[in-house]
Amino acid sequence: MGEIIRKRKSGISGDTFRLWGLVFVIAGIVGRGVIQAHILGVNGAGSQELLDILSTKPNAMAYTALSIALQAAETCAVPIFAMLLVEGVQKTSDFKEYFKRVVVLALLSEIPYNMAYSARYIDLGNRNPVFGVLLCMFMLYLWGTFKEEGKKYALLKVLIAAVTVLWCQMLKIDHGAPMVIIVAIFWAFRKNPVYLNFAGAAAAMTCSLISPFFLAAPMGVLAVHAYNGEKSTHSHKQNYLAYPVCLIIGWAFGILLQ
Repeated sequence: MGEIIRKRKSGISGDTFRLWGLVFVIAGIVGRGVIQAHILGVNGAGSQELLDILSTKPNAMAYTALSIALQAAETCAVPIFAMLLVEGVQKTSDFKEYFKRVVVLALLSEIPYNMAYSARYIDLGNRNPVFGVLLCMFMLYLWGTFKEEGKKYALLKVLIAAVTVLWCQMLKIDHGAPMVIIVAIFWAFRKNPVYLNFAGAAAAMTCSLISPFFLAAPMGVLAVHAYNGEKSTHSHKQNYLAYPVCLIIGWAFGILLQ
């Protein structure tokens, strides 16, 4: 499949790379979940309600500024997990089993995601980002069915990517469309790390058209550049359960701080 040429002694290890991704995810949980949904209670608020909250709650403006900064930091996780997905798809010996694990994680994370980000057990407004990872995997699977090269097949791949982006938007998957775009770029340039980093940063900046918070996402590409390709020493279970556990902890903190 043409693996990414990234083995080197210097740089950050697989464990550190994943840890940075998790730190950025936690920033989003604190910014949008703990602060917005629980402390300020602005999720779903109308314009007038929002003004009332900001004018009546103590330190509301400070909390708002911190929340915005943390939301921007959260977008840096997308390039990191996009790279981990691309490497995972290339190196897995059983794509179906890999896909099943991600399906379980997506379903397992949905209720904790709703509790953390909207303070509700069921929220039809958004899906958790793991569903975006699932659609990316399906996109790469379809791409892998085209063994031939050429403009016709390149256009088909672009069309599949565009349709995947549309599905993410229709299903309201959190950070789904940017994940698809960045995964597509990383996959296309996986054989050339230099071009991969530049193209990844450009793709991350382009995602600011979807959400202005993605102006910060190229900082996540810097972590991708520093990553040395070393495999994580943690088990699949530890790596996968970290996300729903962080969501549950974020929800619990939000409840305590209300």
